[in-house]
Amino acid sequence: MTLQWRKLFSNRILDRGRDYWKKDWVYAPSYSELPAGIHCRVGKPGQSYDVTIDFSDDWSEIKWMDCDCPYAAEGYNCKHEAACLYATELFIEGMQAI
Repeated sequence: MTLQWRKLFSNRILDRGRDYWKKDWVYAPSYSELPAGIHCRVGKPGQSYDVTIDFSDDWSEIKWMDCDCPYAAEGYNCKHEAACLYATELFIEGMQAI
């Protein structure tokens, strides 16, 4: 089962989130299985934000996302959430391989 999340973001935000993920700017991801979710810090060194994402129990659907950056505070899905989701894809793939 594949999590379909990219449609929640503009291409520009996806690109910026992928850049953050590739630069290893997703810090200390903490995954929980029940309820399914992730919490991490994302951002440039010295300027990172808290991201929390809750999923359905089978990790197939995003139920809720939150980031404490100013862009997300305006009601948008941000690059920090996208970066966290790039990291989460690897976690989900690892769970499915077991």
